[in-house]
Amino acid sequence: MSRRHQPITLGSPRSRTADLPGVRISDIWFPPDARLPRHTHDRAVFAVTLAGCMDTRIGSRPLASETGWVWTEPAGESHDNRVGPSGARVVALLPDPAAEHMLAGCGDLLDGIHHLRHGGVADLARRMAHELRCLDDASRLTLQGL
Repeated sequence: MSRRHQPITLGSPRSRTADLPGVRISDIWFPPDARLPRHTHDRAVFAVTLAGCMDTRIGSRPLASETGWVWTEPAGESHDNRVGPSGARVVALLPDPAAEHMLAGCGDLLDGIHHLRHGGVADLARRMAHELRCLDDASRLTLQGL
């Protein structure tokens, strides 16, 4: 594996991404049974599985994320991923570490590995994915609000 960080879309043939002030938001589809070798990302990751299953292994810790599950990875955390037999659709938020004002109060969440199910967060992620489909000025403003 290369020592440089990989994009959050690694292994995806289809994705949509918006770079907004302070955060990058991506709606990513991963094909069935895809295997993503051990890699890192240059930003912390806050991800929500919208459909299918995306399993992540960080060290010896497995995180099985089916529809509605949320997980976080600190920036630079080495991990690998395995996609389930029906593929996976994931919305990922990657905060810009330079936007400290936007990250206030999120340090404990983004600096650690977390894995939880949260219907409200999943609903917001679905709305984000919808706005990413036809990205324009109005949808960028909506994404910032979400």
